[in-house]
Amino acid sequence: MRVPTAVCLLLALVAVSLPTSAQDHEHDMSEGMLLIMADLPADGRTVVGDLSHFQYVLLDPDGVPFVHHDFHVDVVLNGISLYATESGHDYDGVGDIDIVFPVAGEYTVTVAVPITDGELVATYEGYVVPAHGKEEATIDAAWPSGVSAKTPATFTYSVVDADGTIIPHTDALVQVRRIADDFLVLEAHTHTHDDAMSFDYAFEKTGKHEVRIVGYTAFPDKSATVFDPVVVKKVIDVTEATYGTPLDLAQRTERPISGNSNESHAHGGKGYVTHITADPVQGTKDRVAMKPTAGPFSQVRASYVVYETPNMTLVQHTNHVAKLTGPYGTVFESSSLHEYDGVLTLMSANQALGDYTWEFSGQQGDWTDAKSYTYHVAPANLPLQAGPQFIDVTGTEQLTVAAPRSVEFFVHGPGDVPFMHSEVAFEVQDEEGMPLLRHKLHTHATGTFAFQAAMHTEGKHILRVDPFDIHGSPTPVYYGKDLMSGRALGFTPSADKEWPVDDHLIAVERVGPEINAIPAPTVFALLGLIGAAVIGTRRRE
Repeated sequence: MRVPTAVCLLLALVAVSLPTSAQDHEHDMSEGMLLIMADLPADGRTVVGDLSHFQYVLLDPDGVPFVHHDFHVDVVLNGISLYATESGHDYDGVGDIDIVFPVAGEYTVTVAVPITDGELVATYEGYVVPAHGKEEATIDAAWPSGVSAKTPATFTYSVVDADGTIIPHTDALVQVRRIADDFLVLEAHTHTHDDAMSFDYAFEKTGKHEVRIVGYTAFPDKSATVFDPVVVKKVIDVTEATYGTPLDLAQRTERPISGNSNESHAHGGKGYVTHITADPVQGTKDRVAMKPTAGPFSQVRASYVVYETPNMTLVQHTNHVAKLTGPYGTVFESSSLHEYDGVLTLMSANQALGDYTWEFSGQQGDWTDAKSYTYHVAPANLPLQAGPQFIDVTGTEQLTVAAPRSVEFFVHGPGDVPFMHSEVAFEVQDEEGMPLLRHKLHTHATGTFAFQAAMHTEGKHILRVDPFDIHGSPTPVYYGKDLMSGRALGFTPSADKEWPVDDHLIAVERVGPEINAIPAPTVFALLGLIGAAVIGTRRRE
């Protein structure tokens, strides 16, 4: 039975002062503790048209992510399911979703995890306000020239207003895609307080690569500068490296740290603990017990989780530095990293064999932390589904405005052999290429992934599909339905109805606390629990 919202908020208050009692009412700690956080103010406020980021995490009592669990996600706006899926599965207990709300109103994000005798459920409730007085914004980027493979190149960029002034407190989604095989090799989420954002990246392969940057409003409280998301793309032509083998370079660069550091090098006594985990991952259910191994066609998503033990919640507003080192030296490095939801996730796909080490640091006030995580890229396995894979997509022709319809992916090899235990990251874009919905799905044995979505508006849209292997199969390229088809699929939703709008939120905004105005850590944590509605309930079957 679903626990009423008012009762959930009361339980959140109890969780601050009586965590042991709250555990009995909210969570079955033997199965995990399910939390939802967001890059939003404490009351869940967001703006029509902005990209809202939600993070869900399944943790044990020590804040360690539980691995290998299915996740069911449902996002409801004004009583209509905007997005839903039962095809979520994460090897590291960490998942996220990016979504744009098309109209003003109230929304709920619900995440459920099936367990032995029922399911754990968490909800996040908030509201969407109209976007009044939006700024005209663009991305001002400084692109590197003369880029060679395996040598870090620097990318610097800012979201600026019509006068060319940097808009403070903005986020950027960064993607690097190899054009030859349309393979996504890097994804990062960067942030600025008041200066330019930047990162260093060493392309592993020669040839043309597309760098895509999407800028959007971060933490849209009432004082934020609001603008419609903006996008810029640049093709980088990567030439041959000017040096030789990894062994030659190893004599001139610092070697990666061997093994994973299980303890933080932390300063400041706030009761914070940190953990690094990755998808895909090899290890025990409770903790990573051995060096994770990925294949040369895998995408490894590493997550740095900051958890507060006294209040059993994730820590908001943390600054970060991250560096990935591989067999050839630095692969990625950035200090333009800040998280409002307590989880920093970065993705890298690497085909050079050998060890790769993520080094993360976190900082908030006088608290600092450093931790590393090493994984190994091994030669490809040879399973049944080796070779080119095809993606059949059905249901896009039925998509319509303000009514959920089903879409299904089927990933398979020649002869319709299912590509088992693979994953699909997908993005729905409008005609201008702006993201409206982003999520990652997983299949077990059937090779199928399904979701339901209600479209924002009619007109041309794009469904961008990025499948990838998690076990190192030698899959040199993914196609659409045949050898002549790509993986960016156009579709045009119908418009038989319109989204219902909450007229009250158009007339006047809800009055609520602004999280930036609450300096006390205890009150900050309390508001985080209330606003984020990270309330885990338990449904029994």
